[in-house]
Amino acid sequence: MRERLIVIVDCAAASAVEGVLGGVPAGTVLVQLRDKLADDETLQMAAERLRRVTRTRGARFVINGKIQLATEVGADGVHLPEAANSATGGSIATGGTLVLARRALGKGALVGQSRHSIEGVLAAAAEGADYLTIGPVWATPGKGTPQGIEFVRDAAFELRSATDRRSAWDDRAAPRTAALGPRLFALGGIDSPDKAAECVRAGAHGVALIRAAGRAAELLAAMENA
Repeated sequence: MRERLIVIVDCAAASAVEGVLGGVPAGTVLVQLRDKLADDETLQMAAERLRRVTRTRGARFVINGKIQLATEVGADGVHLPEAANSATGGSIATGGTLVLARRALGKGALVGQSRHSIEGVLAAAAEGADYLTIGPVWATPGKGTPQGIEFVRDAAFELRSATDRRSAWDDRAAPRTAALGPRLFALGGIDSPDKAAECVRAGAHGVALIRAAGRAAELLAAMENA
């Protein structure tokens, strides 16, 4: 997975994405549309706009929790919240599971998940998620109690350990787990190049941004030099 940044936007912020992508190398930013308050029509319009912009700029595009909408607009994949897993089920319209996402979008679709515990990280890896957002690392509105940089470090260590154990028992699993994922993206309060670099040094593949999307180029450079 080439992307090092996930830029998360709601419908109101969708218009700013073209400027963000114009300031970074193609393929280094994954755009996620996440808006739990927008009505269906507004969400559809924002998704169609972002699909056009990301395709023009050479970026991949996912939609949070809406498999059906992702299919309709030709998104590259979906991001599933932690509640949408194989244990809780779900529908294609309201969120669904990783299995439903693969079935609806195809085997090549990008499927990410949110995780807030080590157990959750390992479970999502076993299910076959392509990437995970983990956190919150630092304080950020609406994301609960921050878990600190140690959570990133512990998640990366446990994921590597689980991958090593799996590879030891099944050589066929090694190319998938070692080379393709899941990648860890730290989320929560990452509003400076120093924090982004710290997350990468702790073992994250990249970071996810909401309020700091305008500093995408700075954070990318910091991670490359971490």
